[in-house]
Amino acid sequence: QSYEGHQEVSVVTAELATLMHRKLPKDVAAQAKTLKASLKKIGGGKPPVGFLAFIMSHRAQKPNALRSFLALNDNDNTLVSMMQVGYDMAPTPTQIATWVSDCRNYDRTVAAWKAMQTHQLTGFNALLAKNHLPGLRLEPVKVAARSCRIGFRPARLRQPL
Repeated sequence: QSYEGHQEVSVVTAELATLMHRKLPKDVAAQAKTLKASLKKIGGGKPPVGFLAFIMSHRAQKPNALRSFLALNDNDNTLVSMMQVGYDMAPTPTQIATWVSDCRNYDRTVAAWKAMQTHQLTGFNALLAKNHLPGLRLEPVKVAARSCRIGFRPARLRQPL
């Protein structure tokens, strides 16, 4: 789901990049620049490569900072790969806590993406229309928040099939 969210944001980012290659009025250009930064914050950007990638991925993140869809996807991939090393064992409490934290961060990012479409992108399209420029195509947000609960039922409470 985090990858799908990144893809949704990438479509709008690509359209905006095409629009920004035109000669735009100052107010539209300024708004486009702000919008581009917001899209990168929510969708994520191309990851750096090499040593810089290692340094960037191991920086301490602010606890309440919004995580991009791309960063969340990387976290999910790391967690899954840790679980698929050939061991037949339950996830550790740390892995469960990481998954719950990433799940909540994903829900926050989905909410931010929906709010951005509702407010910032529709406002930008209104500004484009006012300047007789084509608007960005806005598809409905398909990604949805997910349940971040982990629950285990003891064997004595499970219903037989």
